[in-house]
Amino acid sequence: MIDRSTVHFACCSDRNYLDALVATVTAVCRKLPARVQPVFHFVDCGVPEHDAARAIACLTRHFPRLKVATHRVDPARFAHWPDYSVAHIVKAVYARLFFDEFLGDVPRCVYLDTDMLVDADISELYATPLGGTAWAPCSRTPDRS
Repeated sequence: MIDRSTVHFACCSDRNYLDALVATVTAVCRKLPARVQPVFHFVDCGVPEHDAARAIACLTRHFPRLKVATHRVDPARFAHWPDYSVAHIVKAVYARLFFDEFLGDVPRCVYLDTDMLVDADISELYATPLGGTAWAPCSRTPDRS
């Protein structure tokens, strides 16, 4: 059985998606039970330092139990990777390919896109058995209506 007392979750963002990232983290923290320690892994792909600090300060002020680990990625690392000419596809999407470098000894982590709406406790998802696989994608949630 997976320990759900601490839940690690991560998002990648560049400067364009910082507001959406704050909204996603806020939604996650609001839905977690008080007994759960949230640990947010912010994979920073080019957010100006003062903006990142302001966002993290806002989140930790509203959610004092939230721990934040920042992992900076040099956008130049992806300079020669394909660049899509679609506004919502940015090079920050590549950063998730390197989570093993960022997360070190973290036993498991729920990755969330920065523009996700979270309307449930993700600790259940965090504790989902993976059957020996490294990851488990979720294409959609069940209809709750």
